[in-house]
Amino acid sequence: MASASVGLGWIEIFLFLLGGSGLLGMPPGERDAALLKAAPQNSLVYVEWAARGPGKVDAPGIDGLIADPEIQFLLKSIETGLLPENERGVDPDQEHSQFSSRDSFRLAKLLTAHPGCIFVTFDPPPAANGLLFVPNPQDLLKRLHVSVIIDAGADSDAIIDSINQISGHEIPHQPVMHPIPAPNGMQASIHQEGTRLLIGLGANTVAQIQAGLRGEVKGLDTNPRFQAGWKRVGIDRVGAVSWFDVRNTTNIVLQSLGPAGAIAQPIIQGLGADALDYLLTGAGVVEGTVVQRSFLATGGRTDGILLVAGSPPLKIEQLSHIPIDSDLVMAASLSVGQVVKGVRELVGKTHPLSVQVFDETLKELETELGLNLVNDVYPAFGNAWTAFSSPSEGGIAGSGLIAALEVRDPAKAQVLYNRLLQLVEQALAPQGAEFGGDVELKQQEFLGHAISYVNGSGLSLGVNPTVIPTFCLTRGHVLFAVHPQAMKAHLRHLSLQRPGFDRVAMKKLSLTKDELLLGCYLDGVRSVQTLSGLIPFLGQTIAEIVHTQGGTFDPFVIPSSVALVPYAGDITLSVARVNDGILMESRNPHLGIGMIAGFVTVNNWFHNGYAGYLQAQSKPATNDGGLGAAEGQVVPAVAEKPVEAPKEKPGDAAARRAAPILMKAMIPDGVQQFIPDDVFRKLAEPPSPEALKQREDRRKELEARKRERLERRRPKQPLP
Repeated sequence: MASASVGLGWIEIFLFLLGGSGLLGMPPGERDAALLKAAPQNSLVYVEWAARGPGKVDAPGIDGLIADPEIQFLLKSIETGLLPENERGVDPDQEHSQFSSRDSFRLAKLLTAHPGCIFVTFDPPPAANGLLFVPNPQDLLKRLHVSVIIDAGADSDAIIDSINQISGHEIPHQPVMHPIPAPNGMQASIHQEGTRLLIGLGANTVAQIQAGLRGEVKGLDTNPRFQAGWKRVGIDRVGAVSWFDVRNTTNIVLQSLGPAGAIAQPIIQGLGADALDYLLTGAGVVEGTVVQRSFLATGGRTDGILLVAGSPPLKIEQLSHIPIDSDLVMAASLSVGQVVKGVRELVGKTHPLSVQVFDETLKELETELGLNLVNDVYPAFGNAWTAFSSPSEGGIAGSGLIAALEVRDPAKAQVLYNRLLQLVEQALAPQGAEFGGDVELKQQEFLGHAISYVNGSGLSLGVNPTVIPTFCLTRGHVLFAVHPQAMKAHLRHLSLQRPGFDRVAMKKLSLTKDELLLGCYLDGVRSVQTLSGLIPFLGQTIAEIVHTQGGTFDPFVIPSSVALVPYAGDITLSVARVNDGILMESRNPHLGIGMIAGFVTVNNWFHNGYAGYLQAQSKPATNDGGLGAAEGQVVPAVAEKPVEAPKEKPGDAAARRAAPILMKAMIPDGVQQFIPDDVFRKLAEPPSPEALKQREDRRKELEARKRERLERRRPKQPLP
């Protein structure tokens, strides 16, 4: 497959089909009502998908996309391109890997074409016998049960054949219980019962599946928590359902650990992780649009690890500075002062003595800024963080991205802004010397505002598009742009008082009537048009890359924009706080993930190809046939620069100082008494020059390996 060569591998493709893309069971066909009843009421994990429907030509959204002739032709071409090498008359030694890829693809296609489910249960562990109890991993594995049910219909034999080809095992085509190989000595078996295939990992798992199908045990659909969550995420035309029982999974893990679990219990409570109850997701189609809703039950708590969910909700008027035609909008609520306060309380609960260390760290930050956090910094800013890109301001596919932080007190914000610019200016001086150029922070006046930007004469960022960090402070926001032109365009937008995104936010973003914490919007039509206009120019390059890996790819199979744009819709993600948890909803997530993969693929190809071009151009032109300098010719020596001792990066220093604080916060007092104080002291000590040199050598080694991998992936140019 081409995607395996230009940015995506088989694992990514499989996860895209069966995971977060929302394509599992899309477009929804028939759903097997017996599956939810077959899973026991105490199932820890449950994933169900409906049969994949054929779609409908010219229908809106996902139904029309799947049925479009160009998309059908693309899917058939992909499957044909996965034929084993010996069937194409190429190297037969690579038959096994290509054969496995082909059958893995066909097996995934067969499994997702029919309704099915996977669920996990765990038998209660025994009570710990004494303080020295150590759990036996083999005993724990025997208590694990993984069940798979596929209502395969007439494709039962085809699925068994694919499993046989991949595993090298011979499973008969008859309705009998048949053992299959399993890791770590676990028992596994497969059974064909009517049109259903039952696969069980664990002792007597298939028998438990059969009991559930007969209605002899209570199913997951009778679980009161599942029923309450489904009222939040339920969709009429269901394509997929997933359930994760966080609370019971945590309890089983703690019980299985014995005394170690008793030690971990206070840590979990101190972190507030005991508030996590369950996560339930429902995906389906609403008027052609793929909708995926998730609900995380927390009982309404916002302490501990959930403290970010306690920020004030976003208000529609906080989006008024964003242009109304923006095709990319991201908005989040985060109160810095509230988060810092919550972290301090979290540290105080888990380890009161660490509060003093935490306060000293904040005092060091105040000394560096020359400002008081509580009186000067926190009141200066609001909770709204936004990022956006508008075509009217010159943004194409996010090229005019602007980030903004809400300002509440302009006077206090000005003081902090000036201090931050001073720190940026101080940090740029050594950077300019390192790159051999003059890097400075310049300032220009524009429409009554001071625009500051990093001007780097002689500073090159390689083959990536140049980013010129640009800053500006207005009465309403601290603005950051990727280049001065985007900043000037936005300031002109504000001066003209043009309509803002707040006028369309109620239509563009879902969950706006709830306490919205996060909202993301992407114009699907415009983004698909941009991507579909770029991909065809890479068709021949993709074909060459695939050919070097033994595959086949015809650029003709790339769909046209007319096969994609009519079925594209707005891509949104909304996260809101409700009275008993956190509710999330996304629309057209498959388009979002697909476009991210597409843009990353294009960027990777451009980066790798252009880097190779620059490397070839940088080699000096010689006429010596590669034999070196002629006899008697003097080769000037390269001036050696003095090697400076490596320095610790600011981020590493901050992490080093924070490590002992976090460790003390997470480790209960009863356990800390057994840990020598030297352990925490050494963690806070700066690294020696030898250790810094080892880190730098390791970094250079990893970069060299990365360059080697990129070189191997670059298509070989044919000989003239």
